Order: sequence, then structure tokens, then C-alpha cells
Amino acid sequence: MAKKKGKKGKSKKKGAPKKTGPVSTYTPIDVPNDDENIVTLQLKLINWTFQNFTIKVKTSTPLFSIANKLRQRHGKLRDLRLYKDTVNDDNILDGEFSSLHELGIQGSKTGDANCVIYYDFKPENVSDPLLLASMNKDTEIIPAT
Repeated sequence: MAKKKGKKGKSKKKGAPKKTGPVSTYTPIDVPNDDENIVTLQLKLINWTFQNFTIKVKTSTPLFSIANKLRQRHGKLRDLRLYKDTVNDDNILDGEFSSLHELGIQGSKTGDANCVIYYDFKPENVSDPLLLASMNKDTEIIPAT
């Protein structure tokens, strides 16, 4: 078996200048803290208490986001009206792109602030056959042939 050749070592030169990398121009990004206020909205249907629900949102949330939540819950809506605190024409919330803060709804950092929003709407298509059908356990569904 043949002997392995030894590694040739590099000689260290004393007094050689150390290599330094390029000077960094990095500046950290200043990200502001999330100091948004939070409000608990109690959404109440004017004429039916069964559909009331509560959501927590930031006060920077636009009004159309609240309207979209209502559309998800009820389906297609027509003539949606939102009222702050009481059902009165003076308290109608207008402006889809206005934030809750711009509409006068104040929040808090801890999320303890509450606001009641009443809403009313008309269903999009009242003559829809699915809405007119009465479904109870005695109703028999006949499949189409």
C-alpha cells in the first residue's frame, strides 16, 4: 500500500493587512407600531333581533367592509342603510370608503370600546322560488325527470 502524500501547508505571513469588506450603508426601516384603535361593533337588524351579531374591527376599517359582512350573512341586499347608535335619519352612516374613525366611531387600544350599528335592507329578489318555498319535514321533494 502506498503512502499518502502529506498536505502542503500554507505559510502564514505576519504583518499582512487584514481584508475588510465594503462599508455597509444599511439603515434599518422604521416600522411604526400597530397603534390602531379597536372597536366592538354590535350589528342589530332593526325589525328582527334573531340576526344580531358582534364583530371586532379596527377603526380604520372602511364602511364597505361592514356592508360586505352583512351581505355574506344575508345574501344579496338592496337599499342597505346603516345607523349609528339609534335609528334616526340624522345618524345614517354614509360613504362607502369612509373609515369608521372618520364616521365618528371611536375605539380604544385595548378593544373595550363598543358601538351599536343598526341596519335595515330589502332582499334583492323577493320572488325567488327558493325564498317562497316552505320547507318543513312533511314536504316531499320530487326529483325532476
